[in-house]
Amino acid sequence: MVRKLLNDPDPTVRLRVGVVLAAGGERAAVPVLIALLAQLPPEQVIPAEEYLRHVAGEGAPNVTLAADEAERRKCRDAWAAWWNEHGATADLVLTTGPRRQLGYTMILSLNPTRVVEISPDGRTRWQLEGFQYAYDAQVLPGDRVLIAEYNALRVSERNLKNEVLWEKRLMFNPISAQRLPSGNTFIVTNSALIEVDKTGKEMLTIQRPQGDLTAAQRLRDGQIVCVTQQGSCLRLDAAGKELKSFPCGQITMGGLDVLPNGRILIAQYSGNKVVEFDPDGKMMWQASVATPTSAVRLPNGNTLVASTMGQQVLELDRTGKTVWEFKNPQRPWKVRRR
Repeated sequence: MVRKLLNDPDPTVRLRVGVVLAAGGERAAVPVLIALLAQLPPEQVIPAEEYLRHVAGEGAPNVTLAADEAERRKCRDAWAAWWNEHGATADLVLTTGPRRQLGYTMILSLNPTRVVEISPDGRTRWQLEGFQYAYDAQVLPGDRVLIAEYNALRVSERNLKNEVLWEKRLMFNPISAQRLPSGNTFIVTNSALIEVDKTGKEMLTIQRPQGDLTAAQRLRDGQIVCVTQQGSCLRLDAAGKELKSFPCGQITMGGLDVLPNGRILIAQYSGNKVVEFDPDGKMMWQASVATPTSAVRLPNGNTLVASTMGQQVLELDRTGKTVWEFKNPQRPWKVRRR
């Protein structure tokens, strides 16, 4: 009965059913998902594209979703060719555990600002330029990129053609931007923490008169973890009331990652190390890295670090040993992996 819905006249029904059946191992559902890449707008067909990329892994075709009809057909045809070659042997089933990462590393460099994404072998997948000193970038589903432009006083969402799809103009210089599960965007400036909805309406504004914020991240329960220029890590409730604090060392703008277990990863630029604290401020792990500007914990337990003066991106295991590196003469500032 469910298989019959793969032929439903409503493409959104075919999308929902197709993703579920394909993830359960139903091969007939995959060509339906591929066809939808050219039939639905990019923002609607993201679940199909994400599923296909997780199945294909490193063998995924180097194409992206786009608003242009001809580009959508090109994307569909590339995936159809991939399916013709690999469909008989591809492992379709997605487990209930965490999805494997695609292995793509996003690197943001400053002066001039450049955002690139590389494959595991170091090849450039795409590159965006022309920003007014951006301190943060985040790749969103559907190959969209969220950019916090410090000098331009704005946060924007762009496609891989660098076309602006959404933006929020600000009164303060943005340090970072975080897309929340609700679809809202959490924006950090030196003087304020701001949450806006999809229309750009401000849903929350927490003023910081001292103007001393260097990083912040909003958690799923609404609480906020932030770091000040003085090197204090603060935990705030959803309304901005301080709950606790501890010394964490000075960091550069954005050098903070709050882990799923509540621990806090800090890139101590002047201390030449990356440090992990528990929620009460007890040091749980550290590794020596020259001038780290950002650090994020990967699902495999390793830590991905940008070393700006070292001109490299490093992946460290739990012993602090480098297990992967990428030389970047543009001096990487922010790094993420998906």
